[in-house]
Amino acid sequence: MNKKEDKNENVVIKRAEKRTSAILIDGVNLDRASRRLGKKIDFLHLIKTLSGGIAPIIARYYSIIPYTDDARQLAFLQAVSKVGLSVILKRLPPVGSERVISIDCEIATDLISFAYGRNDLSSTVKFSNFNLEQLSQLAVGKVEPIKQISQAHSADQNEKRSITLVCPSPDLSYPIALAGELGTETICADFGPYGRAGIVSTAKRWIDLKDANNIWLTD
Repeated sequence: MNKKEDKNENVVIKRAEKRTSAILIDGVNLDRASRRLGKKIDFLHLIKTLSGGIAPIIARYYSIIPYTDDARQLAFLQAVSKVGLSVILKRLPPVGSERVISIDCEIATDLISFAYGRNDLSSTVKFSNFNLEQLSQLAVGKVEPIKQISQAHSADQNEKRSITLVCPSPDLSYPIALAGELGTETICADFGPYGRAGIVSTAKRWIDLKDANNIWLTD
């Protein structure tokens, strides 16, 4: 064996780690935070900031729309969808109803589905270039058939999955912890950890968006 062959004999070829990421945005809490700060979010730069150079395979914006359609909100949702976000909507009940509406269930379901290896999440109500008349006719709560999770789980054991939740509700602490137990890196991004103690201790990483100066729209 010559010296060249002896040198190559000890070379170890490492398989590149495959990374798959998702971003789930609680639009209700994000809107409250931006209003409190008196600024408007640049969603394109928000996604770029949080993705870390890896294009997310899933990017979703969850929101609650009024019982009566609003043209200004429709225009806003159109702008959100144009940057590549799938918009998941729920409608408020009529005025006077005591029913409480939350988007935590939808976010938690998508979070766990992704942690189990799904890359083709079924949507509830997906907003995409609807006019006001079409939006009012959407069947809120209707879902597409879902494949069994066991069949959708990734067989690639070298895959690294990470999911970033933007302004998540404290009620999501349990599904975030479960996603971590399933091997998914959980990242929470918010404007300070105040009132989010459970999530801060549960998530793998925390990103304080107050330090991100490039996520705001400029005049």
